[in-house]
Amino acid sequence: RILGAGVRVFQAAEDPKTGASLAAPRREARSIRRRLRRRRIRMQQFRELVVSSGLMSSADLETVFETSSADSSPYELRAEGLQRRLTEAEWVRVLSQLCKRRGYKSMRLSAAEPKADDEGIVKSAIAANEALIKERGYRTVGEMLAKDERFKESKRNKGDYKGMASREQVLHEIDLLFEAQRSLGNPFASETIRQRY
Repeated sequence: RILGAGVRVFQAAEDPKTGASLAAPRREARSIRRRLRRRRIRMQQFRELVVSSGLMSSADLETVFETSSADSSPYELRAEGLQRRLTEAEWVRVLSQLCKRRGYKSMRLSAAEPKADDEGIVKSAIAANEALIKERGYRTVGEMLAKDERFKESKRNKGDYKGMASREQVLHEIDLLFEAQRSLGNPFASETIRQRY
């Protein structure tokens, strides 16, 4: 007969009360660090593009974001940029905001994976904003955020995801802005700069 089989029993790698993974806090912190690092690198590359294209010197770039209450917000500039030529400083502020807030893009590898609660909320908010754009005749997300009463108090997401846009919507807005600025004679809205951007 077998007197001992050498069995070793390990505790499950989860919180015994909730069943949550013990690695979840580390994973979430790592995800935040990666997101912030990628944004920092993206903004550094944007600054290099601005300086190398001759749009603005690096010294002027340091002060372009020091604005007063009389200046238009980047959201207003995004709407105005569709119909009037923006100054160099205004154009940099618009491109900077679009570079920082690129819109939502799902990173799921397959559609068969179950959806998380937040992802479903985000996608429904994007669909609602898309319907609002069509219903009210806005050309871009920026125009909707600047002009619609729904976003008068707050344009940024504060737990409700009401200002969400998809990556495709933001890319469409970038294309329209470059096209409008090019037609209005902005020398820094060339096709070469758009592709690099």
